[in-house]
Amino acid sequence: MNMQINVAEIQRSRMPRTPSIRHLLNAHTAIETLAAQLAPMPDCAMDSLMNAAHGVREDVLEMAALSPADIADKFRLLADLIDRHAGEHVHEFPLLQDAIGDLVLFRTAQMRADLDQPHPIYDRPEITGFVFGI
Repeated sequence: MNMQINVAEIQRSRMPRTPSIRHLLNAHTAIETLAAQLAPMPDCAMDSLMNAAHGVREDVLEMAALSPADIADKFRLLADLIDRHAGEHVHEFPLLQDAIGDLVLFRTAQMRADLDQPHPIYDRPEITGFVFGI
């Protein structure tokens, strides 16, 4: 069973690429650093910073990764979330799924474009089924 994944269709269904994933990663790091440096602070002020960081993570989840650097940046954001002692864990698993999914899509499309054949690792039903739940 060879599955055809339409990478362009998946990428079009996501957020348009106005800011880059790297730009959002840098913004997230700055927000988290600012919150850590200014703590303790009034709850309302801290909530505002955490809401901003939450929004940045949501935006990254909506963006299609179009290059290996984009995929790596999603993994960097995930690693940063895992490394933070006090943080939201709600985005860890969705970011993991998203980053792996983008990696599979990218490598599969790359192999098809370069050699016009399925990728020997990523283009297999057990991989695509695990990643995409199909």
